[in-house]
Amino acid sequence: MYQRSVFSHLIRNDPLAYADLILNGEPKAYLKTVTEYKPLD
Repeated sequence: MYQRSVFSHLIRNDPLAYADLILNGEPKAYLKTVTEYKPLD
């Protein structure tokens, strides 16, 4: 759920950064740094 919204935002707002992330980076590490996980109480 969070992954799609983060990547969708990146694709729309900075497609070159998205392409660089997919081709040269680590998408899982990126997602861990930019998403906040809040468990439901």
